[in-house]
Amino acid sequence: MNNLGNGINRIQEHQDDTVNTTNNTYKFANPLIIGLNDDGNFKYLNSVSFREPTAGDLRGLSLMKIFESDVDSWLILLSRITLPRINMEFLNKMSLTDTPNIIAKILGLLGNEARVEDTQAQ
Repeated sequence: MNNLGNGINRIQEHQDDTVNTTNNTYKFANPLIIGLNDDGNFKYLNSVSFREPTAGDLRGLSLMKIFESDVDSWLILLSRITLPRINMEFLNKMSLTDTPNIIAKILGLLGNEARVEDTQAQ
């Protein structure tokens, strides 16, 4: 079972590295502090890319809460889909300006795909 888990992790890492994030980048209005540099100064993240969520990324989350923009659910989801990955400690420090904006950007992309499928069905 341990070998299976390692194989799955390697597949996931490969998928993360090969995702096209051209339209999936968000530039923070207030750069996110993600730690300290070797010299003791803050290390900032100015922008982040994200990949489309998979079913596994949604595990343990309520889709209803995601579409209602429940912040706790979104922070968990963001910690799973951001590139580079950002842990919850730093996401919890994201500014009030950036939080709804990044949620809206991801919801907009999901909504656009749903509209395309809906149009093709007609």
